[in-house]
Amino acid sequence: MKTNAILAVLLLLAAAAAAAPAYPEQPWYDFDNCAFCSHLSLDPQLLDHVTWESHAVRDGAITVTTVDPAFAGSYHDAMTAMGELGRKVKSGEVDPLSMKVCGRCETYGELMTAGVNVETVHGEQAEVTLVTSADADLVARIHEFVARNVAEMQRHDGREHP
Repeated sequence: MKTNAILAVLLLLAAAAAAAPAYPEQPWYDFDNCAFCSHLSLDPQLLDHVTWESHAVRDGAITVTTVDPAFAGSYHDAMTAMGELGRKVKSGEVDPLSMKVCGRCETYGELMTAGVNVETVHGEQAEVTLVTSADADLVARIHEFVARNVAEMQRHDGREHP
């Protein structure tokens, strides 16, 4: 009986340890340390010259990005570097578990892995990205992602960041 009680306690402790995150929750945005977002900080003035506006839509989300024309080159370079890193993760060249990422990028990666559709239209005045799904559960997760993005943007400085 005593052995069963000890075993039960050990099983409860193991279950609690497995359910707990292995590390404290990372910041939602981390432009200094996130393997992806840090590219946006290479030009220290870039973030002050980019706006992101995100909205939930019926099948997911829409993000409209505008960049001051004087910073278009810096933005392009940052997005190219982020895309290349994403390609390396997707191809297996880079182990995503070896990278430090912010909560936003981790969640976005989880959505991508879950199979959301991402479509970006590059216009002369703005960049529009649609993140959608036909799966109601994924749409709900996209909506949660957008709500957290908007809340975190407002919490930080009232401006929207990626």
